[in-house]
Amino acid sequence: EITQLLFERGAFSHQDTLNTSAILQMYMIGLLPFGLNKLLILWLYAQQQQMKAAKIATLTLGTNIVFSLALITPLGGVGLALASTISGFVGFFATARTFSRAEFLAIISLKKSLLLLLSAAVFTLLLLLAKELIHVYL
Repeated sequence: EITQLLFERGAFSHQDTLNTSAILQMYMIGLLPFGLNKLLILWLYAQQQQMKAAKIATLTLGTNIVFSLALITPLGGVGLALASTISGFVGFFATARTFSRAEFLAIISLKKSLLLLLSAAVFTLLLLLAKELIHVYL
C-alpha cells in the first residue's frame, strides 16, 4: 500500500507497484541482519580491529556479487534484492563469529533488545494509526 500511495500514478503502473513491492519485501527480510551487522562492525572498529572488518566486508561483497549473478536471470530485480539479503546474513554471521559468546551477549543484551522491541512495537502501532487516519483522505 505504501508503494502504491507513493508511486502509482502517471507512468508507474499497478504492475510496477507489484514488482517494487516484491523487491522491497526481499530487502525487508535482510533488515535485521544488516542492522545487527552494522552494530557489530562498529564495535570491531572501536576495538581497533579494522582488518577483521575489512575481511568481512570483502566476504560480504563477494557473496553479493556471486548471488547477484546467479539470481538476476531467473528472478530479475527480486533476485538482486534477495542476493543483497543473503549477503547481509553472511556478513552478520561472519561478524558474529569474531566475538566470544560473552562479548556478543554483552553487545546484544536482553535489556537493550527488549527496549528495542518495545520501541518498534510502539512505532508500528503509530504507523497503523496514521495509516487509518490517512486512508480516509485517499
